[in-house]
Amino acid sequence: MITTINVENNNEALDAEEKNVYMLLRKGNALAKQGKLDEAFERYDLALEIEPESIEALHNIAFALEHNYRLDEAMIYWGKVLEKDPTDFLALYGKAEILHKQRKLIEAIKAYNEVLKTAIYDNKELTLRSRARVLQDAIFYNLTDAVEELAKHCYFRKADLDYAIKEKANDEIINIIENNIEEIKLTA
Repeated sequence: MITTINVENNNEALDAEEKNVYMLLRKGNALAKQGKLDEAFERYDLALEIEPESIEALHNIAFALEHNYRLDEAMIYWGKVLEKDPTDFLALYGKAEILHKQRKLIEAIKAYNEVLKTAIYDNKELTLRSRARVLQDAIFYNLTDAVEELAKHCYFRKADLDYAIKEKANDEIINIIENNIEEIKLTA
């Protein structure tokens, strides 16, 4: 049996898809995952033409750029999101992650602390784990100023001290951690 396709209806379906922001973003994400960034950005741009205030479109662009190691460009798009919503968790977290990837550890620590101000429940745990990764990098690279910055905003655990000793951190880092250890006290 041979089926015929109504070309006119098919074109209408394509036109409808191209006018649907959700579908454009899905298609853009699929293309970005395939490494077809130019085509992905065409879809994202169309989505922004239809809905210029779309924070979701800006999220998608920033994620695509970040995952393709275009970190400076991704930071610009996270900034655009934050202009629209200064408490947007994904943008605050994305900014902190990029700073960490760029080894701007003090800025990353400050950015993670900003994330914690707005994060809720699971997001707080994710952010705390990310901030712990920054501490590990600061210890590993013997960046005393980054550890000092962390000490201003959080306490350290005995495990952090053990890691610093194991990684042969400098004496100043070990002292900062030792002086800021706070054990969690369990109540009955």
